[in-house]
This record gives sequence, C-alpha cells and structure tokens, in this order.
Amino acid sequence: MEAGYVAGVNNYAGQSAVPASPGTLSKDAFLQLLVAQLKYQDPINPQGSEDFVNQLVQLSTVEQLYNLSQGMNRLLELSQLSEAVSLVGRVATVKGNDGTLISGAVEKVGLAEGKIYLYIEGKAFELSQLTEVR
Repeated sequence: MEAGYVAGVNNYAGQSAVPASPGTLSKDAFLQLLVAQLKYQDPINPQGSEDFVNQLVQLSTVEQLYNLSQGMNRLLELSQLSEAVSLVGRVATVKGNDGTLISGAVEKVGLAEGKIYLYIEGKAFELSQLTEVR
C-alpha cells in the first residue's frame, strides 16, 4: 500500500498520524496507520497474514521502546533529584539569570513543572545553573 493513500485515509478520518517532530512516530500514530491500512486494504488483494504479524511485532516493539524510554527518563529525573538533595547544607555557586555568580548554602531543594530547583539565600535556581559545589 502506498504511504500517500494511508495519509489520505487519515485526513479523511479527521485524524493525523503525522508525528510531532520529524523522524519520530508515536505508538498511537503507528496504531492509527495500522488500523487505516487494515480498514482500507484492497479486498481483492488483502494483506497476507505474515505482513500483519510483522506489523503487530513492530507495534509491540514500538510500545516496549516507548516504555523503556519513559522508565529511563524517570530514572534520570530521580538521579538528578538525589544529586540535588545531597547538596542541601553545602556551599554552592550558581549562575544567576543576569550572569552574576551567587554563592551560598543550599537551604532546600524543590521540584516544580519537572524542573529541580536549589534554594540559596531564599531564591530559587535551576539545577542546570549550578557551577560549583564546595
């Protein structure tokens, strides 16, 4: 089946399987393509069972890779949070938004909107602004 035909089917259904960023395909988009292909396949020349099984294996692989990626991202977040918590009470230097260096004891650590913040002298700084720890 031609890719243009499948894209036309998705446009007809009012749903787009175009990924958010070039070169990626979400598992939902992949499933939409698979369903559209099955729904609109040529009845005179239907898809072979081997091709169908291969596509199901691909779907399973995409889903497992997605789950693995999510798990790795969560592990990275927890690792960074653990690193930040270990800084509490230590003297750290951060680069302020205006480019100045600010040093002081890390009072606490916060987590908001998926970002980790260090609090020095009552002000919040992202962990990425950290330049030195003493």
